[in-house]
Amino acid sequence: MNKRKSGLETLLKYRKSVEEQYRIELANLMAKELKEREKLDEIREAQRLIQREFKTKKSGAYLMYIDDLSRRSVDQKRAIHEINAEVVGKRDQVVEASKSRKTIEKVQDKRLEQYRQYLLTQENKALDEIATNRFSRKEG
Repeated sequence: MNKRKSGLETLLKYRKSVEEQYRIELANLMAKELKEREKLDEIREAQRLIQREFKTKKSGAYLMYIDDLSRRSVDQKRAIHEINAEVVGKRDQVVEASKSRKTIEKVQDKRLEQYRQYLLTQENKALDEIATNRFSRKEG
């Protein structure tokens, strides 16, 4: 029983470590996504400010800067979309790793319960044997 248990313990430990690694990677991706969203917010704010300024001073430099900000905004949205896809994929990996770990835990719990039942059966057999021996001594 100990050999099986230690094998399950090793597997469970491995699956927990994989799940934890995926969780860390997911957290890093989510932090990266947040930073990219903040950059997009900064670009949008700059666009608003420049567009207000452009209304009063119509210059070619402002137009070029507005175009550059628009291009950067599109690029930033694309980057956020790509990171979001990675986040979704990593979240799926975390869910699968969690399911895998829980499966091993259930098998481990089931084996432990079977072992407890085995011990209880052995104890009952021993008690029955003792009772039978005492009864036969009294009878004999």
